Amino acid sequence: MDIMADQQRDTTAAAVVVDVDGMARACAACVDARTPTSDKDLGDITESADQLLARIDAYGGLLQALTMERQEMETATLPMLKANCDRLVELFHKIDQIEAVVNIVRGRMQDVEAELNAVDKKPKSTSVVTGMFRSLRAGFLGRRSASPSSSSSSSSSSSAPPPGGIAVEPDPNWQPPQLWSTPDIFPATTPPPPATQ
Repeated sequence: MDIMADQQRDTTAAAVVVDVDGMARACAACVDARTPTSDKDLGDITESADQLLARIDAYGGLLQALTMERQEMETATLPMLKANCDRLVELFHKIDQIEAVVNIVRGRMQDVEAELNAVDKKPKSTSVVTGMFRSLRAGFLGRRSASPSSSSSSSSSSSAPPPGGIAVEPDPNWQPPQLWSTPDIFPATTPPPPATQ
């Protein structure tokens, strides 16, 4: 059994050696076939190698220039990009805050609207609002009285109960709220000078 295995191994080794020898001869034949036989062939090979080296040098210079340009662009633009990203983060934070404020205002407006609807549904709500406006009007008219005749008429009118049945006395210290003045928003323009004849 061992003898047969040894013989089989020897046969396989011999076949491999024969194959290696055959491959070596084939490679030698190929090399001999491609070996230049004249100076012209050597010159062509040298010229092709020089052209290839020149192209490799050109590509190497181009890659180096691109690498340097990329580094310069990174050095110049990265800080600016980082600053813009920080500004965007701040803007997003402000937008979130504004959205929160808008939601709060919307919620409060809905609450006020619900309260107004509830007040409108009450039957006696109009008398309260009417009395409030009458008190404001009475206070405003009381402040505008400048002459004795107007003061006597305003006192007589204020002493009489209003049609709604609510007696309102004018407040002597009341002043109408100053909302805005037209000249503050639209300043008066000077008229053009008259045309001379």
